[in-house]
Amino acid sequence: MPMKPAILLEEAANHIYDFGSQDASDILAKLNLKHGLAKLIWVLRKHKVDTENLFAVTSPDSGITRNKERWQAGFSYGCLLRWPSKEEAGSAFAFPEIRPNACGMLVAKLNEIPSLNELCERLHKIEKEGVEVESERLKLNVGISNHFIELCKVEESSSPELKAGDNVAVIHTSPSEFKSWLYDYKSWEAKGGTNEDTPFGPLLVLQGQLAEEYINAYQQIERFSYHKRLVLAKHLFKDFEVISNPTHQGLFGANEARLGLYSFENQDELLPLTFRWDIHVYLIKPEANITEELLDKEGLKHLPPAKKDFLKNLNMLPHGGGYEIPFSPEGWRVMQNGSKRLFANRTQANEFVFSSPSEIPYYYRGLQIIKDITRLRLGSVAAKLKQVYTLKY
Repeated sequence: MPMKPAILLEEAANHIYDFGSQDASDILAKLNLKHGLAKLIWVLRKHKVDTENLFAVTSPDSGITRNKERWQAGFSYGCLLRWPSKEEAGSAFAFPEIRPNACGMLVAKLNEIPSLNELCERLHKIEKEGVEVESERLKLNVGISNHFIELCKVEESSSPELKAGDNVAVIHTSPSEFKSWLYDYKSWEAKGGTNEDTPFGPLLVLQGQLAEEYINAYQQIERFSYHKRLVLAKHLFKDFEVISNPTHQGLFGANEARLGLYSFENQDELLPLTFRWDIHVYLIKPEANITEELLDKEGLKHLPPAKKDFLKNLNMLPHGGGYEIPFSPEGWRVMQNGSKRLFANRTQANEFVFSSPSEIPYYYRGLQIIKDITRLRLGSVAAKLKQVYTLKY
């Protein structure tokens, strides 16, 4: 079965369907993702699984992830990953190092916006007295990483659910209470998971019943995460009406992960798109995508019909802008040094080399993402919200 690493990487690149922004962050993400897919190809073929239906799709917010472990495993953000199903492979597979965490955002319409002091007092009370979600003590993590609470006023709306002047809250959080269930790799190894050696580094692989146990554990955690956002809203706001409460980072089925992307069935949903604290929050009305028309427009018209069918109607939508970094998109190369994958960029006579983007300067992308969403017909703006205040507690 052995294949030359260079050939595997080239094949992996052919399994990436690209709707990214083509800036430095996106270019780096795809370079890294190519290595993650090459690992998956290697492992699946070792288990005699056809990899024809393994692919990744990058979206407008494709970019680096500041999650060091995910990056080092070979996976980026703003992308969809799909591998052969249990029926196709003859056995279920799961790959915990993709690091799905059931993160999501709740959007709620409020009668009134509490003052900053009031909200902080309510959060302090939750910390001090404790609140339970499904018999588990709630952990506040609305200030960690890119999580937050935003209180907003609707400036513009074409949706019957909201009108100008309405009050809206956005809660972005994750089920940190159960982080170890998913990220304790030693535990999954002890249960029978294997740390497979590949030419691009190790990869933790769960197969068969163990993979199904992992998938079931994730589904329970995602349900908890959904309820956690609701319970948190009930303790922070007197009266509210849920507009949406979608997951944007996790498993979407037994053989698909979305990192930073929503999935939807109802085109009447209003899905939150957030950027920085100084850029409006947008609620997006999604459109059925990816269409054959888009595939043709993006130079994918010559794909085999079976592959087109696989890609069509993925119905994906970014949840944010992703990260941009202060580098040119040109001139990148990858160096493998033992267990480290190094990314190098030369500007004139100076070369900058790093292994993890969590250690380099970054910023959040802005409104270009909305232009790309519109251009690709992934969705349209239904409401524009202006923050009254943003709180990372």
